Amino acid sequence: MLSSTIIFPLMMLGGSFFPFEYMPAWMAAIGRWTPNGLGVARMKDLLYGDVALAPIATAALGIGVPAAAAFLFSARKLRRRFAVL
Repeated sequence: MLSSTIIFPLMMLGGSFFPFEYMPAWMAAIGRWTPNGLGVARMKDLLYGDVALAPIATAALGIGVPAAAAFLFSARKLRRRFAVL
């Protein structure tokens, strides 16, 4: 339940359900900085031929660092056999 509470709003803000072009400006500005929003924005850049290294590297870090942190946290919890935080 906790993961759904976090993931679904990030997906909605990140452009999975609604394109940034149809969102209010303040919501799109926030959504572009979520991990999913970074991926969606960079994918649009790649599809439309705007290939620049700096934005793609920023997106890779913005997506990769939280993913690596979640993986390390999960691996630690698995070693401890789901001990209480």
